[in-house]
Amino acid sequence: MSEGGLDYEVRTFDAGKTVFREGDTGREAFLVKRGRVTLSRCLEGTETVLETVGVGAVFGEMAVIGNAPRSATAVAEEETDLVVIDRDALKAARSSFESLSHRREPEFGDKPSLPGCMTGSLDPIDDSEILVAFPTELLTPEMARKAVPVGVPQTQYAMGVPAEHFDGQPPMGEIIAFYQEKNRDFSFNSTNENVDWAAYTTNPVCGCMHDCAYCYAWYQAEGLSRYKQGFQPTFFPGRLLGFSQMTPPEEIDHPREKNVFVGSMSDIFGKWVPEWMIQAILDAAEQNDGFDHLFLTKFPQKLSQFDFPDNAWVGTTVDKKHRVDLAERHFEEVDAKVKWLSCEPLLEDVAHQLDDLSMFDCAVIGAQQEYRDIEEKQPELDWVINLYRKAKEAGCKVYFKENLDVFPKELPQV
Repeated sequence: MSEGGLDYEVRTFDAGKTVFREGDTGREAFLVKRGRVTLSRCLEGTETVLETVGVGAVFGEMAVIGNAPRSATAVAEEETDLVVIDRDALKAARSSFESLSHRREPEFGDKPSLPGCMTGSLDPIDDSEILVAFPTELLTPEMARKAVPVGVPQTQYAMGVPAEHFDGQPPMGEIIAFYQEKNRDFSFNSTNENVDWAAYTTNPVCGCMHDCAYCYAWYQAEGLSRYKQGFQPTFFPGRLLGFSQMTPPEEIDHPREKNVFVGSMSDIFGKWVPEWMIQAILDAAEQNDGFDHLFLTKFPQKLSQFDFPDNAWVGTTVDKKHRVDLAERHFEEVDAKVKWLSCEPLLEDVAHQLDDLSMFDCAVIGAQQEYRDIEEKQPELDWVINLYRKAKEAGCKVYFKENLDVFPKELPQV
């Protein structure tokens, strides 16, 4: 078959048919065109289901890119059509299948060429993929040989050392004590209309590996060259001090005024972020109960591993239908005072797939915002109305973003 100048193969798998097995050599990635696929892994002798993916999802890509054995088994849940993507077709696939990308690609290669938005849970963490911003004054000669510049171009107070260099984790106490002695200011940043449900943002981790086509954070980091390390995931331990340095407002007119979005330039719960790093962030957030700290992830599989403080709002993104099952299944196991859903950008009519919105306290609905090469994309009005009704029936509060511009403004012509 051919589409947009790209030749590709569609394979049909009957229900129960194995697509690939754990340990197989990875030569092809797959895009679900119709049906569903269950991904599982053998853990301690028991076959354990990781997730079930649906239409629009890509799986099996990391084994192809990394030339590694399959880390899970994939089985068709029902009769399923899969688009087969080999190594050479991965770049072309992104621009050929509209369901995977809503960004113009005038010059392919400006952004990493993984298709779509990766949320798979199939591959182990590689600590070489995340850097730790280590104070330059504390660098050892061995660290210096591996370190790369990180942070904004105007300053150079830290170098990025691969997390794998440290045995378990870096000397957090030493780093924090150093910055305290230097009286470094790590205050939160004020937000704008892009994050209008919170007054502040903070980014203990910058950079992400999801590769979402509409990611404004990627363009700030890479397109505008705001960070020396680009969008390479990087942990800044010193920024944990910001949680204790900030004074909460004494009086507020709106809940957003004490909301802090933790991770606007990253996914704190991405599979490449080690557990000790996440726990350090949660511990720091718990220290300042005058603020509510909002977390948002496209990888909800990890959330149940953590005990969240009372001042944590825990959320996940559902921009397309294939994320619904993942969100509902894993949020049943999340213990948090506030659980929320971000449907920004709302790219498909997800309401009909949502079975139980009562587990969520709030749903944020927004459009895909224009940013450099990212095109504005408003959802259909019916999608918004369907989701609004579903939320209100479940007692879930709804927050419409300012970028949502689908409501009619009709006047009679006299």
